[in-house]
Amino acid sequence: MTRRTKTVHEGTVMSPTVPAPTFELYERVIIKSKETEFYGERGAIVCIESSAIKRDPSQPDRWAYVVHLPTCEVWRTFLQSDLESEGVVDAESVHRGTRPEISFDLVVKEDNDWMEGTYRLRDELWKVVIFRKDDVQALQLQPTVWK
Repeated sequence: MTRRTKTVHEGTVMSPTVPAPTFELYERVIIKSKETEFYGERGAIVCIESSAIKRDPSQPDRWAYVVHLPTCEVWRTFLQSDLESEGVVDAESVHRGTRPEISFDLVVKEDNDWMEGTYRLRDELWKVVIFRKDDVQALQLQPTVWK
């Protein structure tokens, strides 16, 4: 673990009208919201989600963060106001996979037109995967940048 000053994650381009996130990718945090079963748990930010802040930049506390809580073996989304920094940022390598893993946020049902999830392979970081029902002649892979 290393201590760093706050910077926007490399490769992230922020609109000048959107305030920068308070926390960094891989920053170690404590859950401070007493309204969750995870109050007091410690974890690391593995994804910074900007969709809510882009809709309303006047509310900088609307940044959302996916936090890995290792003692609970879960990944959960929290608002900026639910988190407190430990002042330490993990190295990216700490969050690389040790085995193939897949996670879906939805329960698969017959009427789902699409579903989103994430996967991580050995020595790789989490990636988003979206499965869609489409009539195609062959299986297709369409890599895109998730925004």
